[in-house]
Amino acid sequence: MEQLARGMQEQDQMYIQDMPIADGFDAKRLIKRPRSEPMETRLYGEYLILSVDSGAVRDGVRVKVSLG
Repeated sequence: MEQLARGMQEQDQMYIQDMPIADGFDAKRLIKRPRSEPMETRLYGEYLILSVDSGAVRDGVRVKVSLG
C-alpha cells in the first residue's frame, strides 16, 4: 500500500470499497522518506567564507569556502 501511495499524483484518488480514503496530495504529505544520517565534516586551516546558506539544508548550514 505504501508503494502505491508513493506513486500517486496529486489528482489521483485512493478508494477502499468505494469510499475515498486519500488523494495524492494527502499521500505525499503523510508518506515521507526517512532522513539520511547527517555527516559531520571538520576542516582545519584558514579559509575565506564565501557564503552561508541555512535555508537549503534540513539540519545545519551549507558553507562555501575558499582557501585563505
